[in-house]
Amino acid sequence: MTVPRVLLVRPSGRPAGEESLPLVALPTDRGVASVPTHTTDLLQSVSGVLAAATDRPAIERGICETLVETGGYAAAWVGRFDDGTLRLSTAERVSTETVSSEALPTAVTAAAEAGSLQQCVAADREGTVAPAAVGADRLVVVPLRYGDRRYGLCGVYGDSTIGGEEGLLAAVGTTVAAGLHAAETARILTTDHVTELQITVSDPETRLARLAAAAGGRVERCGTTAAGADDCELYLATAADTDPETVGELPLVESTRVVAATDRRLTLSVTVSTVHPDDELAAFGATVTAASATPEAAEFTVEVPPEQDVRCLLEALRTRYDTVDLRRRTERDRRDRHHTEFAAAVDERLTDRQGAALRAARLNGYFEWPRPVDGSEIAATMDITRQTFHQHLRAAERKLVAAYAEGR
Repeated sequence: MTVPRVLLVRPSGRPAGEESLPLVALPTDRGVASVPTHTTDLLQSVSGVLAAATDRPAIERGICETLVETGGYAAAWVGRFDDGTLRLSTAERVSTETVSSEALPTAVTAAAEAGSLQQCVAADREGTVAPAAVGADRLVVVPLRYGDRRYGLCGVYGDSTIGGEEGLLAAVGTTVAAGLHAAETARILTTDHVTELQITVSDPETRLARLAAAAGGRVERCGTTAAGADDCELYLATAADTDPETVGELPLVESTRVVAATDRRLTLSVTVSTVHPDDELAAFGATVTAASATPEAAEFTVEVPPEQDVRCLLEALRTRYDTVDLRRRTERDRRDRHHTEFAAAVDERLTDRQGAALRAARLNGYFEWPRPVDGSEIAATMDITRQTFHQHLRAAERKLVAAYAEGR
């Protein structure tokens, strides 16, 4: 892991022997830079905006006002660079309009494409967002990134001294991006409208494709649970003649066991610990609602917020996998939101063993009539006694019924 260099600074104007003001750690990739006296106040004010705001427009508006009023900069804006244009959603002393790349200073396009902080001076280019447009000497463009997730750009104007404040502005950008990510994550949990994407990853090295190759054909993921700090347990449906031992021999597999078996289908529990597209998609606020694979490719059905920048999401996947295609995009109501909330409430109450017993019972058709299997057969798949299986199942059923009754 690369550890970013940091610059420990003390706001100027305070003798080194006086310790009433704390040291502030600022990331910097360009060596030591002069730091303005407003460092502490600005970072505290930015944090205050993020704590008080509940949505992206409020965050953007508050950040621009804070950069001007507390930071003392000439002007500021927040916007998104997409399809060759900059869409300004909030600005202080800058016209909020859409600007094509041809009319933008190169610092804006470079910051969007490279994901790194950029600067330009007044003489670089005329136009809506050029420094001269607001009577400033210099523009600093700060990418708003949280992990692989891109939340846009922030432009800050000032005199020539702003060129030495890259460390401070980079810290502001990191803080703002984290705040935008938190606000978006909270909104995703309550939204009633989503964009549904069907994405195909044509790469045999994806986790699902490798599992499909070991299974000898198509696999369908019918469930996922946590299995420790770094592992997850996949429930995979595959052909009845699949050899579980072959699947278990994969380097990425920690363990495997048969959960249910019929004449036509085998359901396996597979514990794995490798990175998967699910993990990368989650960084963009996306939820995988269905997944399947052949030995050549994996297919995912994904829900994202309506305003999600799908292009950035796809680009993140393309940096890891050979061919990533968006097959379908549909706007719809999230009909299953209340069901998802109920399932989450139940999961919080169940122990790992109770949840495993409930899932094993369902996958084996235990709740159907007549029952195709009895408790002893299911207990054998879990490597526990019949009595223990029934104890776990009854406890899970009680909690399930209680959660349902409380939610009515």
